[in-house]
Amino acid sequence: MHRGSAALTAAATAVLVCAGCTESVTFSDRAPASSRSARVSGALEQLPETSTAHRPVDIDSGEEQRVLGEVSRGKEHIVAYTEGDKCGMHLVPADPSGQAGSDTLAAWPTDEPADSSGLPLGPYSVDSTSSYGHNKASWATLRCSKDAIVIEYGSDVNTPVTGMRGSVSTVTPDKSRNDVTIVVAESRDRLRILTKLTRQS
Repeated sequence: MHRGSAALTAAATAVLVCAGCTESVTFSDRAPASSRSARVSGALEQLPETSTAHRPVDIDSGEEQRVLGEVSRGKEHIVAYTEGDKCGMHLVPADPSGQAGSDTLAAWPTDEPADSSGLPLGPYSVDSTSSYGHNKASWATLRCSKDAIVIEYGSDVNTPVTGMRGSVSTVTPDKSRNDVTIVVAESRDRLRILTKLTRQS
């Protein structure tokens, strides 16, 4: 009886949160049930790998690369992965001009980092990157914790999210801009982060 009530309460909470979402919020719950049962505090190591045609650059670090999520916006691709005790993002622009894309890595934080986002599952280490070329620009901020990857990505290409793979969800904080925030974590933890992000917008 107690278990049934708890399940009903959890389901009702999920419905209430999603009912408050705008159409700019997209949830993706692709992680299989087996990964949830093996979950340890939503740790990134417990998330299943996903396939991608846009592999991160192999820098021969000796660490295993695990792709956990990919978001597509037309011809743009943002791939989130781990490499040992680091989080990574692999960016493929809409017009790569023969380039395979760019990679940014951020290590799991060992001390309290200078991150004022206030997002759940912190603390986060932070790194950012930007690129310019062919009258197009893109910029991205990577937030990394042991339990989640959060990527804020924007570009001059005005394209909505057209596809997602893996344990990933997205939110578009401002419809008037071309930015998208990508969250990689266990499904319930993604919901916590997305709820925080939508309240901030």
